[in-house]
Amino acid sequence: MKKASNGLSVLNKVAVAKELQAGVTHASLVLKYETSEGTVGRIREKRQQWLDLDIECMDKKRKRIEKKKTPDEIENKLLQFINTSREKNCIVTGPILQAMALRIVKDTAGQEEFKASNGWLEAFRLRHHIVTRVLSGQRAFAPVEHAEDYKANTLPEILSQ
Repeated sequence: MKKASNGLSVLNKVAVAKELQAGVTHASLVLKYETSEGTVGRIREKRQQWLDLDIECMDKKRKRIEKKKTPDEIENKLLQFINTSREKNCIVTGPILQAMALRIVKDTAGQEEFKASNGWLEAFRLRHHIVTRVLSGQRAFAPVEHAEDYKANTLPEILSQ
C-alpha cells in the first residue's frame, strides 16, 4: 500500500532546497517532510529558483509560486494611471482598466500575446487590493468636458512617463 504524501507549502519547499544545498540526503528529506521522492527531486532540479525566492512577501501556506504574466512595467504604469485618476476624482471602471492595459501593452514592445481578460482584471485587482465601490451623489457625476480634457491631456502625459 502506497503512503499518501503531503503537498509541501512554499515555506517547506524553500527549507528543502536549503537542506539539499547543505548536503542532506534525498531519502532523509522524503522521510522528514513525509513527501514523495518526485517532489524532492523536482525541488532539487529547481533548487536555485526556490533559494532565490523572496518568501517574506508571499503567503506561507501557498503551495505554488504565482506565475506572473504581466510585466512589472505595465502594472506600474497602470497603477500610476489609477492613482492619478483617483487624485483627479475620475471614475476608473474595469473596462477602462482593461483598455488602458491594452494601450500600455501596445506602446510597450514585446507583449503581443497579452489579453486584458476579465480573469486578468480580477487577478490584478486582488494583487493590488483594488476594490470597486458604487459612488452616488456629486462624486458620481463627472462632466463630459472633463473626460475629454482628461483623454486629450492627462492620459498621454501619464502614458509617456
